[in-house]
Amino acid sequence: MKNSTRAKKLHQVSEHHLIIGVDIGSEKNYARAMNWRGEEYTKKAFFFPNNEKGFLLLIKWIEEIQARSGLTEVIIGCEPTGVYWLCFKQYLTKKGFKIVTVNTLHVHRSKELDDNSPSKDDKKDPRVIADLVREGRFFEPYDPQGDYAEIRSLFNVRESVVKNMARARNRMQAWLRRNFPEYLNCYSKYDSKGGLAVLEIASLPRDVYELGVDGILLLWKSKKMRGTGGRKKAEKLVEAAAANMWLDYCAAEKVAFLYILEDFRRNSERLEELDRKLEEQVRRLPNVDKLLSIRGVGMQTVVGFIAEVGDVNRFSDPKQLVKLAGLNAINNESCKKVGEHRISKRGRSALRRVMYEAAGSLIAWNSAFKALQVKYTTRTTNPLKRRQARVVVACKALRIFHAILRKGVDFDPSKVIHDPAAGMMPA
Repeated sequence: MKNSTRAKKLHQVSEHHLIIGVDIGSEKNYARAMNWRGEEYTKKAFFFPNNEKGFLLLIKWIEEIQARSGLTEVIIGCEPTGVYWLCFKQYLTKKGFKIVTVNTLHVHRSKELDDNSPSKDDKKDPRVIADLVREGRFFEPYDPQGDYAEIRSLFNVRESVVKNMARARNRMQAWLRRNFPEYLNCYSKYDSKGGLAVLEIASLPRDVYELGVDGILLLWKSKKMRGTGGRKKAEKLVEAAAANMWLDYCAAEKVAFLYILEDFRRNSERLEELDRKLEEQVRRLPNVDKLLSIRGVGMQTVVGFIAEVGDVNRFSDPKQLVKLAGLNAINNESCKKVGEHRISKRGRSALRRVMYEAAGSLIAWNSAFKALQVKYTTRTTNPLKRRQARVVVACKALRIFHAILRKGVDFDPSKVIHDPAAGMMPA
């Protein structure tokens, strides 16, 4: 954001500030204190546990240094270390302290500047963090509020469920290839409801063979299942089971499959419930319907975008969104050497994945974005490869999403290809 450039950040650290660098761990934290010139107020790092008692000790320590130094303002910097820093940030923020974060990569690369040593320990890192804050190399953490907070939390849960679904699918396919390989030739999709209903009752090939065609048809009828393929599909299942009768089995394979099937169905139900809740939350936000009206943009794209970005009004320029997604192009040049341009891949990886997948959908279903891809892949000067052009489409989609959600304008297909700022890849 324009008010978050380094020059603006440097103005936030004055001669009246006490700068605290904190290295946060799961249980133990270490802090160092310095002024805006980099002069430390203690010889050793201050230790405090990562709980309320420790936070109170830190506040007392800060107040003692303020009393000695006469500094009236305090700014505390830390690394966003997993989930360990969240309680620390929330507690100190409620007590009126300004909390900022520093990039973990910056800490790693700048720790050799003082002692020319790559050593790392909990007592050295807080000084490096405080130095980065003093130099204006920090970020102000964004905490989504209201519906945005609900959407981000639900989206994170959904991401976890999707991973569990992938594991369950892989386990199910592995079980079928090991115990009933011919089954995979009966259905185009291994998780067909009709097929799984049979396997739930008769998991192994010999069980399916014993159940027979009439037994399978009776099972489908009792469950009121339609679109199962009828007698022909039942006969095909029995034939597949007969072809696998030679395989050796153990009784535990049935138990294993039932656990896999239960896990698969439970995660499927959770995913449906989360998608329903996320859609309800997202539709409460303004201008979402305008996004969904774009051909090729689905609910999952909108949900992923809002969950990762939050309130889009905090970004005054769409280039900030491109950088947040790590889709901004970077150079690799030195003297006469001119390397290939590539994207930075910094920022929020989930946002980058959501927009890259959305670009594929837009190219497939939206003629305006398809024309944009063709333009960049067929131009005479430096034509882009298909994946590079897809990045351009993703960047353009970010710009359009920013404009629609922030200004409430309608999507105009004519501006997609004629806009000179269509993408971020170099000409």
